Amino acid sequence: MSSVVSKRKLLIVDDHEMVRKGIWSLIKDLNSFSEFREASSGAETIKIAAEYNPDFIFVDISLPDILGTELIQKLRDSGYKGYILVLTMHDEEEYIYRSFKAGASGFLPKSSEKEEIEKAIYAIIGGIEFYIRNMNRDQVRAFIANYDEAYKDTLLLENVILTNREREVLLMLYRGHSMEEAADAMSLSTRTIEVYRTNLLAKYRCKNMQELFYLVRSNEFLLRKLGEIK
Repeated sequence: MSSVVSKRKLLIVDDHEMVRKGIWSLIKDLNSFSEFREASSGAETIKIAAEYNPDFIFVDISLPDILGTELIQKLRDSGYKGYILVLTMHDEEEYIYRSFKAGASGFLPKSSEKEEIEKAIYAIIGGIEFYIRNMNRDQVRAFIANYDEAYKDTLLLENVILTNREREVLLMLYRGHSMEEAADAMSLSTRTIEVYRTNLLAKYRCKNMQELFYLVRSNEFLLRKLGEIK
């Protein structure tokens, strides 16, 4: 199998050096890659990808400065056209779906054996739309279609653009501060805070702040947007 594929350049992205070295040690004899570079953060990945132009990038979901799915989106937005395989301990279906939507080529758990990684590499190079372990093409398409339907409202939320002031007001109210306290902290009038509050409800199509707070608590993207989780 390995003789079919010409050797390619690989970039391994993980914030643990032992993991990066371990992945390379596991696959270096597959004869698929001629060399590899490594990165420990999103910022480093963007820089190395621009300079090194790897054919393949292996990306973890958890990075110190950015979520892996967001990094994938940044790579695609920057014009990167190579293959991106997610290798992570996070095997929740939501991460698989978000990786696909961001532009990944496949998704595997870090516990995957060498043979499984090799299988994914060849499937991706062979033109599969998106590689998920133990799924054929039709199953992958059905999986994506189901999540497209289930997440259509959430995806709309991610397109909501907040001003810095709106984000600050939402964060203060979400943390339990009253409108008067928010007004004092931001050196604004209570009336101005009320206007921001009304704008927030309209943008997120919520009837009241309790509904908006529930939306924030149940949506990881919004929590990250507010800086409540890293």
